[in-house]
Amino acid sequence: MKPQKSYRTGRFVCRIMQLTGWGIVATGGLLMVGGFASGGAIASAIGIGGAAEAGTFLRLLAATPGLLVLSIGLGCILIGQHTSATLDSAENSGEMLRIARDANRRVDTIAGHGDSVMSDPDHRNASWAQGTEKSAGATSARFRTRLPTAQ
Repeated sequence: MKPQKSYRTGRFVCRIMQLTGWGIVATGGLLMVGGFASGGAIASAIGIGGAAEAGTFLRLLAATPGLLVLSIGLGCILIGQHTSATLDSAENSGEMLRIARDANRRVDTIAGHGDSVMSDPDHRNASWAQGTEKSAGATSARFRTRLPTAQ
């Protein structure tokens, strides 16, 4: 059985955020390329076109705002995908809980009793827990007798 989709509003917001992020990435890329290209023109206009290092520095400096905008767009995409993964995890956890409850009901029906481990949070009625409590007490008593006493 396929789990039903839920969190429609959250998924819609995630899609919008991711699409917006991709638009911002494209804009940042264009700004970065344009800034890098215009950095050479700025270097020529200032009159330092002869120095290759100064021209490259100005090109990189002019491309920096585009790189920052591109980074913001990638952050929007990251947040949208992270939120979408969180919603997927919530849906899957709900489905696992439903499966566990159904399995527990089937086991109780087969066993012929209504008390189950899942319905008893302290596990007081579980037969397997009673045997382990006794053996755990005996084990801890053995270790207590071997420890040296402080004098």
